[in-house]
Amino acid sequence: MIHFPFSTFPLPSSIFCLPSSIFRFPFSTFHLPSSVFHFPFSPFHLPSSVFHFPFSPFHLPSSVFHLPFSVFLFLSSVFRLPSSILKRAFDTIVSLLVITIALPLWLVVAIAIKLDSPGPVFYRGQRVGKDGKLFAIYKFRTMVVDAPNRGPGITHGADPRITRVGRFLRKLKIDEMPQLINVLKGEMSIVGPRPEDPRYVAHYTPEQRRVLSVRPGMASPAFIKYRHEEDLLAVAGDGLEHVYLTQVLPDKLRMDLAYIDTQSFLGDLAILVRAAISLFTTASVDESEHGVGGREGGRKGEDVTGER
Repeated sequence: MIHFPFSTFPLPSSIFCLPSSIFRFPFSTFHLPSSVFHFPFSPFHLPSSVFHFPFSPFHLPSSVFHLPFSVFLFLSSVFRLPSSILKRAFDTIVSLLVITIALPLWLVVAIAIKLDSPGPVFYRGQRVGKDGKLFAIYKFRTMVVDAPNRGPGITHGADPRITRVGRFLRKLKIDEMPQLINVLKGEMSIVGPRPEDPRYVAHYTPEQRRVLSVRPGMASPAFIKYRHEEDLLAVAGDGLEHVYLTQVLPDKLRMDLAYIDTQSFLGDLAILVRAAISLFTTASVDESEHGVGGREGGRKGEDVTGER
């Protein structure tokens, strides 16, 4: 037995006498086996199969710590990837995952569109993409087939050419979901400046054309700010094109250029979250201070070739 000064009870020496191939600490009254993590003056032994903390009153299985630690290591390696590779990998994985999950919803939407009005389920409109290349953007059709012959090139919230189902799809932005196909094809990104019609791109200044240096996206700061754009254009009367070209488009491009100059992967995630939240909120005070007629929103209507 080993006796401590002033100890009122003896302790068996087997508790403290351990092989010499262990870690020893100066002035320590006991030895701890090297097979575990040891801390000076620890009153107990912890098996090496767990993580041990000084003076911890419990044991935690190593599996509890292995998973988050592995995730941490994975994320650390991921964030060291070039931004362009990380962004493209994120776009591919998310678009493929959402398309797979949303297929039942897409089927219901397709049936509703066909029952509501004659015409195709999808609309394919020409847009300007990265480096000025043209591509066909996918959307669910929300207007009557002969919309170009019934009114102006840009629509507003009360446009009679919008179908009943189309009005619902536009409100929740469900009509934009097929653009995930464009993302999967590499023509668009989840986050980025919204793609424009070639006739509007023709009005860009040399500085504004910098937005064509990146892939266009489904969501952007401008998309969030102008999410109720159709309400803005509704108060513009007959001057829809003029209002869009002189007020709305320049402000969107200003925001898009600011996004390009500060773009980051974490910033894209924040924009994506804000865009999702914005679908269920009304225009903010900040937005109402800058819009034509006191309102600002978040998207164009449909052009003379079909959908916007």
